[in-house]
Order: sequence, then structure tokens, then C-alpha cells
Amino acid sequence: MAEKTKETVLELDNLTMKFGGLTAVGDFNDKIKQGEILGLIGPNGAGKTTVFNVVTGVYKPTAGKVKFLGEDITGYPPYYITHFGIARTFQNIRLFKTMTVLENLQASMHHELSNQGPDRILKKWGKEPKRKQKLWFWRAALKLGYFQKEREQKEKAYRILETLSMQRFADEPAGSLPYGEQRKLEIARALATTPKLLLLDEPAAGMNPSESVALMELVRKIRDEFDVTVFLIEHDMKVVMGLCERIIVMDYGREIAKGLPEAIRSDPKVIEAYLGEEWKDAEVS
Repeated sequence: MAEKTKETVLELDNLTMKFGGLTAVGDFNDKIKQGEILGLIGPNGAGKTTVFNVVTGVYKPTAGKVKFLGEDITGYPPYYITHFGIARTFQNIRLFKTMTVLENLQASMHHELSNQGPDRILKKWGKEPKRKQKLWFWRAALKLGYFQKEREQKEKAYRILETLSMQRFADEPAGSLPYGEQRKLEIARALATTPKLLLLDEPAAGMNPSESVALMELVRKIRDEFDVTVFLIEHDMKVVMGLCERIIVMDYGREIAKGLPEAIRSDPKVIEAYLGEEWKDAEVS
């Protein structure tokens, strides 16, 4: 019996981002399938995070389109992108450090109280006055179901923490957690938005080897248990080669290679631009 074709979650069509005369990303194309773990690698300044910033609405692309589950979301602002089901983490930890771990997750669910789902957003995009946008919270807060929703969100936050084995930290200030647990909390907070696509920007940064191995296991668990597609940027090649099912390589804003890890590690262009000869025959667990 033929394997069922997986749905395209994210489609990037000739994506280009220019800053004045500098082309940070040029004619970037790819389709990410449901359940895939895709890696994006390359030297510093290659344009990797710019791709993430365009996908999540931080930047409006100079040219090209971003399609999510078949819907054109090009240029939508980040708070709309979140409603559609895309979440991300950042290179630098951006937790609310004086708030508890549980409160950090609950803050990520605040958009659910606005009653602004994807269908309503599509109808209102570019049409609703800003003064009405400011009333979203108050409309939600005055509804009878608000506090019930808040209780449900707290229960959801606990379930996420339990899945990531972080429930013991629920009432601890986020800033008091060990570095590796803060990294996990960043991912947990992104999961709290109930994403279909999770973008991880250097999740292994600053981790020791044992923490990096644990991270790989965690990402696979998240993909399977939360049914999310994962798109990650990472410089730790043991993590990339051991975790990603497919890899895209960028250099100077352009894609220079794309394929399975085995092909990428032996590609002469990738070796010259980024990996170096030592990775050609290296063992990857």
C-alpha cells in the first residue's frame, strides 16, 4: 500500500529580503512537510535567522511569498502569525525571568482569550481600525467564560510541563532555573501557543554535550507527542546531523545545498563554505 502523501505545512516561494543594497536572503525556496524535522545551517551572517524573521512576520519580505497550510500569510504581523499556528524560540533566552515557569506558559496563551482565530483574522486583515484592536482584551475579559478559559489554560500549561519533565519547576521564577532548563522553558512556552510549526533558533546554544543529546531526544518527543513540524537553525553539527531528516545550507543569503544529512556532509560546496573536511567522514550518533 502506497504511503500517504504528507501535507505541505510551510511553503517559501522565491523569498527575498533586502536591506538597502544588501540582500540578506535571495530567492529562497522550500516546502516543509508535516512532521518533518528540517535543519537550516550555514556560516554566521548567511541569512538563516532572517528567514525565520520573515516567516514569523518580524520582517515583510522584499519579494516572494510565505504560505502556511496553503494560506498566503506574507507580511502578516507576528501576533497574527501566532494565531495561525507558527511559534518560535530565539538565539538569546527571552523569558519573563521574574515570573514563575507556569506564568511564562500562561502568558504565551493570552492570544487565545482574544477570540481572534485564523478565519476572523483573514476577514479583518487590513480592515479593522486600530482602536478596535485595542478592545480585544476587554471584550474577552468581560465574557462569562473568561475565568473558565483561564483555568483550562493553567491545566494545559501543567500538561506541557509534565511532558517536558519540568513540572517540579512550575512555581519557581524562570530566571532561577539552570541554563539547560531555561532553554527547555523557551520551547515549552512556544508549545503553549499550540503550534503546528515550531521554529527553533539555535536551541543547543551554550549546552554541554549531554544536554545536547537530551535536547535531540526532546525535539523528537515534541514532534511526535505534540504533532508539530520542526524547522531549526543550529551550529552544533552533531545535533543537526543526528536529528534533522533533511538539511538546507545557506551562504551569503543564498541556498547552496539541500538534501539528506549524508549528502550534505560530503557536498564539496558545503565543506568549503561551512563544515570543513573533518565532517566528511565523521561519526554521528
